[in-house]
Amino acid sequence: DIKFEENVLFLLESFPYLRSAFGTHNLRSLSFVLYHTNKKSITDFEIQMLFGMAGKYKLRLESLGYIVREYSPIGSLLPGMAYLIRRLLENTSNQGFLYQLSQGKKIDSLVKNPNKETQYGI
Repeated sequence: DIKFEENVLFLLESFPYLRSAFGTHNLRSLSFVLYHTNKKSITDFEIQMLFGMAGKYKLRLESLGYIVREYSPIGSLLPGMAYLIRRLLENTSNQGFLYQLSQGKKIDSLVKNPNKETQYGI
C-alpha cells in the first residue's frame, strides 16, 4: 500500500505529460487516488479493475463520471489461473478490508495511512 501510494503521487506529478491508469480493487487505494486527483484537479485518468471483481465499485465510480477499464488476463492457462487465484485470495483474506469490517473493525482504523500501520498491516 505504501509503494502504491508513493507511485500514485509520482504519476500525478507527471501530469499532463503522462496519463495515469490506476489498477486496484482496494477501497483505501481507490480513495487515495480519487482524493489526490481531485486535489490536483486532474480528471484525465482511469481506474483499471479485473473483470468479474468489485462490480459495485465499478458501477459507482462510473456513475460518478470516472473512466473505469475492466481487464482480463490473457495467455497461457496456468499463469492466468494463478493470477486469478492471487486476486481472489487478496479479496477474501482475513486481512482484507471487507473481512475486517465484517469482524467489527472500525472503519477509521482500516483507512488510516499505511505508513502508520500496526501489527499485521491492519
